[in-house]
Amino acid sequence: MRSEDRKSGLGFTASVAISVAGVLLLLLVHQFVSGFLGGGIWRPREVLFELPGWIGLFLPFAAFVGGLAAHAVLSVGSMVKRAAMIAVVSYFLLAYGSPMAFYRDYASREADLTALYPFGPPTPRALLAQRSAVEANPPQTYSFRVGRPLEHPPNWLTYLLHRAIVIAGFSVLAGLLGHRSGKLTTGLSPPDRRNARWALGLASSIAFFLAEAAGGE
Repeated sequence: MRSEDRKSGLGFTASVAISVAGVLLLLLVHQFVSGFLGGGIWRPREVLFELPGWIGLFLPFAAFVGGLAAHAVLSVGSMVKRAAMIAVVSYFLLAYGSPMAFYRDYASREADLTALYPFGPPTPRALLAQRSAVEANPPQTYSFRVGRPLEHPPNWLTYLLHRAIVIAGFSVLAGLLGHRSGKLTTGLSPPDRRNARWALGLASSIAFFLAEAAGGE
């Protein structure tokens, strides 16, 4: 039983890793092709700054594939533990890795970091400080302009604070949906099973994106 659980764990992890790697490869190819076809220059160094955000965003959705791959031999509890680890990694990439990477990117361009990020990289701590500053000295009119961080609406900053938590937390739900979808579609013929799983995965992802976007309104 332990060996099966170990193999299923590897199946879950490998499926998540392969899914994320596949999406990243497509994005890198798109960046490469659009850079040349668009008459621009492809700058791999700039792409590296975007990788933490990309990985953090795609990990929760890849958890669906992991749950699907390991549904036959992985218990719900074991799957939730693995999905929770995915959520932790996703959160730190979205809340800390991506903001700090973009901050370094702007610093490498000698941008006016004081105007863009008066409280440092937009990590949760900086966003809290920014929201407190805006609430303490509210502007006459709020603005979403990047160069005016002290005019950003407090509710928008609250949304940014919660966004990383919500997206990362979707890892557990996606893993459960994948695990359950695998069990529900086991009796179908291979073509129908494949189509049903694709439909369930896409439907759950689209529903989450719509709900998350509605939260930012």
